[in-house]
Amino acid sequence: MQPETKPQKRVVGALIWRGAQLLVQQRPATAKLPLLWEFPGGKTEEGESDVVALRRECLEELAVEVVVGSLAWKVDHEYDHLSVSLALYHATLASAEAEPQPLAAAELKWATPAQLPDLPFLPADVEVVNALAKGEVRGQS
Repeated sequence: MQPETKPQKRVVGALIWRGAQLLVQQRPATAKLPLLWEFPGGKTEEGESDVVALRRECLEELAVEVVVGSLAWKVDHEYDHLSVSLALYHATLASAEAEPQPLAAAELKWATPAQLPDLPFLPADVEVVNALAKGEVRGQS
């Protein structure tokens, strides 16, 4: 009997910086892995580049346009129900006046990297959260 293979997804996330703070979002109570914190983003669609996917996801989930910068972190993570290949990119809001809206999240929060470990994050994000808190990953200059 063949073992059941898990779905594999390519996921992109944005480290959206505003000064020394990052935007994080809390997953809805009805989502898989409910109420955990994560970086804005989502699954890429077939044939979609990471940058295009990240811009689309931020528009759909936050109602803001972002400028996507360099790759900050990559990790593969195995959940019980899914295999995820996550790429996190530095990003900024395209307009200084833009205010992200929680269209697909329970809550949004601006936090310093040092504050991030106090929030319960998705398992795939824990390693980068710790690296951010230690200053091993910094915003673009």
